[in-house]
Amino acid sequence: MRGAVEKASIRLLALGLTGGRTYFPLAGIFGLTIMPFIFNVASKVLSKAINLKIFGEVFIYVDDLMGITDIDHLELDMEIAISFSQQMFGDDAVEFRKMESGQKLVFIGWEVDTSNEAKSFSMSGKNLSRAIYRFFDIDIEMGVPFNVMETIASLASRYALVCPWMQPYTGHLYATLKG
Repeated sequence: MRGAVEKASIRLLALGLTGGRTYFPLAGIFGLTIMPFIFNVASKVLSKAINLKIFGEVFIYVDDLMGITDIDHLELDMEIAISFSQQMFGDDAVEFRKMESGQKLVFIGWEVDTSNEAKSFSMSGKNLSRAIYRFFDIDIEMGVPFNVMETIASLASRYALVCPWMQPYTGHLYATLKG
């Protein structure tokens, strides 16, 4: 019976697109099949609205918001961003215990340092360690499973942004995924 329920439910994950194509989200959804598409629009609207009202500038990745502003405007800019987020998504839209401010912060795996000494953008130490572990934890004699190769290709393309020497290898990794 369980297999029949799973087969009947799989259609609930699919989203029909134009041209006879179908979209199946690989990274999960937030309860609604079209949520990745909706959230992109919502994130763009929210960031544009906030950026029109603040001194600094905000950037949003899915549901993570990061802002850069002058220290004198920090409190007011944060209040405006919180207010707009709550107006758009409700009172529980902001996770206050995750809020941080400072010159050196990690944002979705990237370390941003705006201090006068550094002014740098790099992968976080945790993500660097994770990537190195994944790269060297491969037994090439046994063959590499598809999902492991996919993870390595993804990490390589992400970190090629800050380590340009990795760029030539990312194409080869993705070509391997094609077979």
